Formats: sequence, C-alpha cells, structure tokens
Amino acid sequence: MLLGTTLLLTVQWRSPVLLAAVCIAPGPVTAGIVSPFSGWLSARFGVRGTVVAGAVLFAAAGAWPLASAGDRPAYAAVVLPAMLLWGVASNASVCERRRRRPSVTAAGTGTGTVRGRA
Repeated sequence: MLLGTTLLLTVQWRSPVLLAAVCIAPGPVTAGIVSPFSGWLSARFGVRGTVVAGAVLFAAAGAWPLASAGDRPAYAAVVLPAMLLWGVASNASVCERRRRRPSVTAAGTGTGTVRGRA
C-alpha cells in the first residue's frame, strides 16, 4: 500500500518526495486517532467481526487508487480516501479484546498491546 502510493505520487504524478511523504501522512495519523477505539470495537462486535471488517477496509483501501487513479493528479479524490481507509483498516485488522486500560504506547502504535501482555 505504501510503496504503491509512493510510486503513484512520485513516478506517475511527478510529485517531489517530500510532498509525497506529506500526502501519505494522513494514513498513520488516522491510525493513531482510531487506535484507542479498536479494542472497544472488538469488545462490542467480537474480534472476528472487527478483523473481517478491517480486512475488507484494507482491500478497499488498496483497490481505491487502482480504480480511480489517472494521469492527472487528483489527491483529494484518489490518495486521501485510500490513506484514511488504510489508517482505519490497519487498526481494525490487528485489534484484540482489551480487559484493562491500554498503555499510552499502545494507543500510539495501534498494535493493541496492553501493559504486562505482549
């Protein structure tokens, strides 16, 4: 996902590398925002349902640029929706049911780890 988006931005649309990095940033930022809620979603809907929804969102995030990208740059219509979907999907696909309050580092990484557990 990241390599494909980077190549789309730098090779196909001829964006500078620094601009491509800024364009990709909404994905990880979204992952950091959604991360604290992934444990709640898995407790509410079950781990299996949350992981399946994450996998579907991840597939949609990968398919979106393939279906909508063209020769002309269209960041808001092609890359931004894919990055936002990717940020949500990356947390939903690796969530686990939490019984305790997550640590501060778990919220930032989106891995779903809790203190004392790996």
